Amino acid sequence: MKTERTSLFLMANLGSEVSRMFSSRESGDVSFAHESLKRADRILAGIKQLSDMQTRKREIDLLAEALREPAVSREELQSYFDPFVARLFASRS
Repeated sequence: MKTERTSLFLMANLGSEVSRMFSSRESGDVSFAHESLKRADRILAGIKQLSDMQTRKREIDLLAEALREPAVSREELQSYFDPFVARLFASRS
């Protein structure tokens, strides 16, 4: 079954990619962390193209900046993405 690429689906997947990025950084795998960031950038670009996200482009731009900001912690970003993941799982029940 192919899942529709809704903004909710993409935001939840972005959260997973960001988690992989942090895990890679923490384990010292700089190359995989860089690849995860590139995948996150592709997901962000896709999100910005969706019609329901047009009013949230600034938020998406800030999120892209936060992924590169060392002062933004894994916990802060995880707390941002948790509601998307929860809503996605709830919608599949």
